[in-house]
Amino acid sequence: MANVREQRYLTLLPVEKIIETPITIIGCGAIGRQAALALSIMGVKQLFIYDDDVVSIENFGCQGYRPEQLGQLKVDALSKDLLSNNPEIKITKGNFKVDKEHPLINKDEAFIIFCCVDSISAREYLWKTYGIYCTLWIDARMAAEVAEIYTATPQSRLEYEKSFFPEEEAYQAPCTASSTFYNASIAGNIMIAQMTRFMRNRQIEPKLTIDIANMDLIV
Repeated sequence: MANVREQRYLTLLPVEKIIETPITIIGCGAIGRQAALALSIMGVKQLFIYDDDVVSIENFGCQGYRPEQLGQLKVDALSKDLLSNNPEIKITKGNFKVDKEHPLINKDEAFIIFCCVDSISAREYLWKTYGIYCTLWIDARMAAEVAEIYTATPQSRLEYEKSFFPEEEAYQAPCTASSTFYNASIAGNIMIAQMTRFMRNRQIEPKLTIDIANMDLIV
């Protein structure tokens, strides 16, 4: 049953589905952190978060981690922030890179997966291992002020698979022009918007491109 937290969007969004559906976020960097924070604020009861990295100084400006979190595991730092937003949320942390040696803790209940990893090869492995079996897969990719959101439903899986390409062909942005906090925030929240559209049985665009520098949304 919805509570006061959800009153402002009770008739706008599928509140019961949002609250009760476990959500998996792989990668707690710029985009994954923003998506997790928004979901906790919205009242999601159960989150599974995965990342093997620790908070470093360069994460402050583009990912939103804070100086007092320096050196902490990202999943630990993020968990504290999530609980601060919503003390009722249940968080399961995987402080490792999800790979062949370290599978998802919740692989049998990973119905909705937010893929927020850095490399194409990691995305392809995760997709082939878990994504093709989940109900909804949302993949965010970002460089500088451009973000791409891919959403794969049971009807659009083949189309999503066309988005993979050899790692060496990936755009290599300079380290000083790799991401911005506001672009990551927008990308993370569009992932959630795609999720709510899916839950409302609305049409899902398989790919959205957001060019913040030119204020363009390309479908």
